[in-house]
Amino acid sequence: MVFAWQQVNKAQKLTKLERAASDALRQFEFGNNQIDALISAVKTGKELKATVKNVRSLADYPISTPQIALNQILNNIREQNRLGHQASLNSVSFSPDGKYIATASADNTARLWDVTGKLIQEFKGHQNALNSVSFSPDGKYIATASYDNTARLWKIKNLDEMLVQGCDRLRDYLQNNAGETDRHLCDDISDRPQYSHQ
Repeated sequence: MVFAWQQVNKAQKLTKLERAASDALRQFEFGNNQIDALISAVKTGKELKATVKNVRSLADYPISTPQIALNQILNNIREQNRLGHQASLNSVSFSPDGKYIATASADNTARLWDVTGKLIQEFKGHQNALNSVSFSPDGKYIATASYDNTARLWKIKNLDEMLVQGCDRLRDYLQNNAGETDRHLCDDISDRPQYSHQ
């Protein structure tokens, strides 16, 4: 009984993925937003891969529309640089929670975006074009690979870390400028753990 229910559930998921892939292809062919169509096709492909585990060959998947849609979009896409890189994109990765996108570009940078296209963080340091980007399973790091024969691991900063970094840079200025009205702006921000005394 449980096995039959699992099979029905899987069949329903596959039907949903077939529809989503068809919608992505229609969006690409008849819409004016190629990047969104590509994003939809990639998400559908990832969902298919997660639904049908341990399949190595395209021919072994129970449905083909997601692969066909993704392939057609990749072969015909013309929209570029929507996310603001100075050169072509070579790799894109969604965060495990689906809230962020990491891009790797021929402009030697990787960038972190929210799903609306707002730039969150830029990663610089490679000496040549990047060819790959990927999130860690916990979403706290981004790994990049470059044609400069290096791979780098980047920590995605959170607000607390950015405040510490900003205050580290401001601390001397604030202390040495007696007239500064924001002199105590960073007094409660430290990179050292805060302990409460009881």
